[in-house]
Formats: sequence, C-alpha cells, structure tokens
Amino acid sequence: MELSGVIYLAISLLLIYSCYTDVKNRIISNRVSLSVMALSLVLMLIHREWTVLIIAVIVLVVGFFISIIGIIGAGDVKLACALLPGLTWSEGVDFLLLTGFVGIPVSLFTLLYLKVKGGDKKTSVPYGLAIAGGYGLQFLLR
Repeated sequence: MELSGVIYLAISLLLIYSCYTDVKNRIISNRVSLSVMALSLVLMLIHREWTVLIIAVIVLVVGFFISIIGIIGAGDVKLACALLPGLTWSEGVDFLLLTGFVGIPVSLFTLLYLKVKGGDKKTSVPYGLAIAGGYGLQFLLR
C-alpha cells in the first residue's frame, strides 16, 4: 500500500472516531481535527494540489460566522476544513455537496429521534456523521 493509501486509512479511522464522539457527546475533538489537518496537508504535498486551500479558507470564514449564530458547530467546521487540503479542487467541491446531501437524512433522523424520544428541543444534529459520509461518498463516486 502506498503512502497516500495509508493516510486515507488513518483519516478514515479518525473520522469513525469523530462520528462516535459526535453522536455520543456532540463533540469533535480539536486533536482529531488537527490530526486530520496534518494528514491532509501531507496528501496536499503528495498530490501537489494547492488550489483547494481557497475552498478551505472560504469554508473556514463562512463556517466561523455560521457557528457564531449557532447554525452549525465549530467542531464540524474545523473537521470539514481539515479534510479539504487533502483533496483536489473538484473533489473538494464534490465533498462539500455530498456532505450537504448526507446531512439531510442525518438531520431528519435526528429530528425524528427527538420527536419519538421526546428529548430536549435544543439538541443539536451530529453533523460529523454527514461530514464523514460526504468524505466517504466522494471517494466511492470517483
């Protein structure tokens, strides 16, 4: 297995862990996001694809403001931004679109679960699942 394959495997394991912590505690660890970012930067160096950093900066800036008003969590924004440098420009756009599409059933399931369980109306959606799903689908649909 070549280096990029090992890195993708490590990122996948980190995403599985982030999904677990996001569902259980609604937290995506900064350590996970930093680890994913480091691995993605190595992929960026391997693929010599620098333009995707533009998308990452846009997502970071827009995501920062959206997290301030409480629409999405800061951990979700950091994880999405951490994944982007390891992708090409077109893969980055596909990843963001697929994350949005995966986010629809994740959000609906969470709302349905809350309605059945009768939980707190302030409960958040574990959007780390959608981010990991969008990342995984992006590779399956290549």
